[in-house]
Amino acid sequence: MPGYFRNELPSDKLQTKVAAATGCKCMESFLLEFGEALKPVLGSVWLVLKSQVALTLGGTFFAAFAGAYGAHTITERHKRRQEWQREIRITNAAIMISFEICNSFLSLKKHHVKDLEFQYNRDKNSLVEFQNRRRNGQISPDTVFEFKANFKSLNPTTKPDEMLVKQVFEQISAGARAYALANTLIRTIESLNKSIARRNDLIDTWKKSPETLGSNLARFYFGFPDSLGNVDQRYPDSVKAICSLTDDCIFFSQLLCTDLADNGERLKKLLGKRAPNVKRPDFSKAVEEDLLPGPGHYEDWTRMFVKHGDL
Repeated sequence: MPGYFRNELPSDKLQTKVAAATGCKCMESFLLEFGEALKPVLGSVWLVLKSQVALTLGGTFFAAFAGAYGAHTITERHKRRQEWQREIRITNAAIMISFEICNSFLSLKKHHVKDLEFQYNRDKNSLVEFQNRRRNGQISPDTVFEFKANFKSLNPTTKPDEMLVKQVFEQISAGARAYALANTLIRTIESLNKSIARRNDLIDTWKKSPETLGSNLARFYFGFPDSLGNVDQRYPDSVKAICSLTDDCIFFSQLLCTDLADNGERLKKLLGKRAPNVKRPDFSKAVEEDLLPGPGHYEDWTRMFVKHGDL
């Protein structure tokens, strides 16, 4: 009857729902059957993986990998230690070359430059005092100022060994300041040799033609003006440059020794107990003889660089 079927679904929708339910059950049944079929296969794979052969092969592979990695690590560590040991030996050689250079300038200052500077300044101050006293009428205008000029020639200094330059720039990891010290030392030595040569040339000229000086020796020697106000500063400038540049060479070579020794100590700590000893020159005698220039004169230079390891 029409009223009895009022809430039922239409026949076409009912058929669709039944078909969908049937399809879901079929898919579920298929998955269950497929899983049951895979159990023997997966079990066999797991048994193979658990077998002694698989464990042996896996262990062998892991052992081979670990062994190769360990051997590589040991080889690299040994190679690195050999490089550090080699650098310490090269550093020691560079320290000794730097020390010899520094010692040569200490000797130059002790036996020649120090006396040259002291005598020159003493005689110049005496001449200034003499002129003031004569100007004030304390001594007769006819009185002649007498002094003994230092016309002793100086030998040019030796340039840094090429080996030192190669060691510092190519074989030692001492940092930027050590490179700058080596480069500055080379240029300073060249300037010192030029100043020495300039003074020697002036002395040779005066010795060959003493008549060209006559009574003007003091004027040329100390750089005082003549009656027209002309000043010849060649000799005073050469003396001043020799004294100043000698101190510069001492300072830069001594500081290079110190930086190289510090670099050697840094490498020694990395190597440990079996590390080679690092040579460190002793400048205590130079300090006692007042030959080392004060570091205060070089503060502007040293502030431009950070020592290796301070970063």
